Amino acid sequence: MADNLDPLYGEDDLDDPVPTSAPGTVLAAGALMSLQGVIGIGVAIVYLVLAGRGHTEVGLDLYGTALWFLLIFTPVAIAGVFMLLGRKWGQGIGVLLQLLLIPVVWSLFGASDQPVWGMALMALVLPTLACLLVPRSTAWFSSRHL
Repeated sequence: MADNLDPLYGEDDLDDPVPTSAPGTVLAAGALMSLQGVIGIGVAIVYLVLAGRGHTEVGLDLYGTALWFLLIFTPVAIAGVFMLLGRKWGQGIGVLLQLLLIPVVWSLFGASDQPVWGMALMALVLPTLACLLVPRSTAWFSSRHL
């Protein structure tokens, strides 16, 4: 029995095979990342509409910011959909985005003085990061079967 313990976690799950279908944590991460992608693309569309109507913002290039949002959040939305479909693509993009958003959350609480937006973003970032990095998800992403 002691020979069957997982050396990393001390759990008796070495005989538990990696599931061939996506675990619930991967599906949850896929749903959250899809939501993040849709929100980011929506922000880009708002910026494009504002720029098209001639709105100007001091220190903000609306077209450039819209392009940035599209370049960042379109792959995130695609990765989220792929994860929802059980495809093994998108964990890296998801983890990277969440790690990039943590300082944004921090600034919303601090210098920006927008704690409501900070809480909303934190409620999206932390569960997504946790779902992507739990052992079951990483084992599934790193397994060789398709």
